[in-house]
Amino acid sequence: MAVTVQWGATGASILMAYLTPPGGLGCRSGSYALYGIFGTISWVALLVSMVLSHAAMARPASPYGPALLGRMAIMLRCGGRAVAVMNAAWLVVSTLFENIGLYDSCWCHGVVLQRGGNAWVILFRTVEEFRHEAKNAWPGGIAFTMIVSTLMIVVFALGSKGDSSSSDDEYE
Repeated sequence: MAVTVQWGATGASILMAYLTPPGGLGCRSGSYALYGIFGTISWVALLVSMVLSHAAMARPASPYGPALLGRMAIMLRCGGRAVAVMNAAWLVVSTLFENIGLYDSCWCHGVVLQRGGNAWVILFRTVEEFRHEAKNAWPGGIAFTMIVSTLMIVVFALGSKGDSSSSDDEYE
């Protein structure tokens, strides 16, 4: 579920940035891709940590297995949390880069990250022409995000159906 929500939002952002002129894996789409990749790495590390922790607690009689599994679980949990913290910091830094105009450089507009020495920059287009070309990618990305969000709301609602704690207030 968490990965679906993560990539439902991040994937749409990557898609919109990738398809917006000049198109390609540039600074914006690359920063969104990094955020999604490291979010997934963090999730995998925390998931494996949980599995190892449960395996270590299930076999306390064995002399070496639980200690090794426990250490690996702790290392993965700490590593997963560290990656999550760095990923959140990257999201803030990427937003700052966007707001201060770092992504409005020739290097970013030329999509040098993907094209390398064959990169080019669009010089003689008006804002209206860019807006017209971007209008093709943005509705699809927004629709993709809304569909994923709606599906997740439905899944969460169906998953919590019959949950006694959802209707009772424990503080009354």
